[in-house]
Amino acid sequence: MSANFDLNHHRLAGDSKFATIASNLSTQSRIDSREAFNRYCRKACLLWSEHFSNGPVGTTARFPEFLDRIKRRAEGTI
Repeated sequence: MSANFDLNHHRLAGDSKFATIASNLSTQSRIDSREAFNRYCRKACLLWSEHFSNGPVGTTARFPEFLDRIKRRAEGTI
C-alpha cells in the first residue's frame, strides 16, 4: 500500500449511538499499510459486534441505496 489515509471520526462521534465506537476507532486514525488497514477493520467489526449484537441499529430498507452509492464511489463512502 503506497497511500496514507488520515481518518476523521467526527461525524460518527456526533451521533450518540456511535460515539463510543468513534472514540475507540480514533485511536487508530492513520492507515498507512495493509496491516494497519486490516487492524482497523478488525477493530471496527469487533466494536460493532460488541455494541449492536443484541438488536438492529436501523432499517435495512435503504441497503440497496447504500450499496449503489458504494458502487458509484459516492462522497463519504469507503
